[in-house]
Amino acid sequence: MKSSMELPGPVIIITGPTASGKSACAMEFASTYDGEIICADSMQIYKDMDIGTAKPSVQEMENIPHHLFDLVTPETVFSVADYSEFVKPVIRDVLSRNKIPVLCGGTGQYILSVMNNISYPELPFDSELRRKLEEKADLNDVSGIPGIVGLYKDLQVRDPEAASRIHSNDRKRIIRALEVNILSGKSKSELERSSLLKGPEFKFLAFCLSRDRRELYSSINTRVDSMMSEGLLDEVISLRKKYPDLSRSAAQAIGYKELISYLNGETDLESAVEHIKQATRNYAKRQLTWFRKTAGLEWLEDLTLHESVSTIRKTLNTHIEQRETHRQQ
Repeated sequence: MKSSMELPGPVIIITGPTASGKSACAMEFASTYDGEIICADSMQIYKDMDIGTAKPSVQEMENIPHHLFDLVTPETVFSVADYSEFVKPVIRDVLSRNKIPVLCGGTGQYILSVMNNISYPELPFDSELRRKLEEKADLNDVSGIPGIVGLYKDLQVRDPEAASRIHSNDRKRIIRALEVNILSGKSKSELERSSLLKGPEFKFLAFCLSRDRRELYSSINTRVDSMMSEGLLDEVISLRKKYPDLSRSAAQAIGYKELISYLNGETDLESAVEHIKQATRNYAKRQLTWFRKTAGLEWLEDLTLHESVSTIRKTLNTHIEQRETHRQQ
C-alpha cells in the first residue's frame, strides 16, 4: 500500500452540518487557490431542485468550475455506490489538470465512501423488497410505536455494527442497510471492510465546519424563511408538474416533502414551514453525530469564514512542504 505522501492529491474536503457555511468556505478557498468544487450532497445532484437544496447559483458555478451538480433528474434513484463511481473519475480529471479538487457537501456517506475508497457490490434493485420494507416502516403497532423502530431492531440483529452508526430514526439508511444484508447475505459492514483492504486512492485533507448549536439552529430557521421568500413553494409545484414520478429520495428531501404534504391538503402552510425547520434542525444534529464518528476530519469550530479558509490554506501548505521534503530524501 502506498504511503499517504505518495498518493495523488491532495483532495480538499469541506463538510459539516447544513447551514454551517460549507459552500461559502469552499468557494472562497477555490477562488483563491485554483480549485474546482465537486458536489458531495445527495440532493444537489438532482436537477431542478435548487432553492430547497441551497444549490450554488448559476453565476457562482460560472465563476468557479463545479462538478456533479444537476447530475440526474429527480425521477432517478441515485445511491452512494453510484456517487462513488461518478466522483472518482472527476477527481482524477481535476488533478490531471493540476487543479485542486474541493469536495463540498454534508452527505456523510458520500464523504466516507470517497475517503475510504469503498466500492459497493452490484446488487440488483428489488422493488418488491423495497416496497415491503417501506410498508413496515410506515406501520404503527397498537401502542403507536413507528414501524421504523422494528426495522432498526432487525438491523441491530443482522448488522449491529452498521446499526451503531445509523440513527434509529434514519429511515433511508436503515432500509438500505437491511436491503444490502438481505440481497447479499452479508452485512454492510463486512462488505465495506473487504473494500477497505485496497486503501485510499487519494490523499485527503478533510475539514468539518461546526458552529454553536443555538447559532446553527437560528441560521437554519433564517435560511428556511429565505428559501420560502425566494420561491421554494413555486419550485415544488413546478417540480411535481415536470416530474410526476419523483424518486423516493427526491420526494423525501427536506423542504420538498413538507410542502408536498401542504399541496396535498394534509397540513397548512405555516405548519409545513415549521416542520421544515424542525426536520432541518434534526438533520443537522444527525450530521454532527455522524461526523463526530468519522476519523480523519479536522474540526473548524466557531470560526469566521476568513479563519476557516486560512486554516485550510495553512494545512495545505504544510502538506505541500512535507511532500517536497519527503521527495528530496
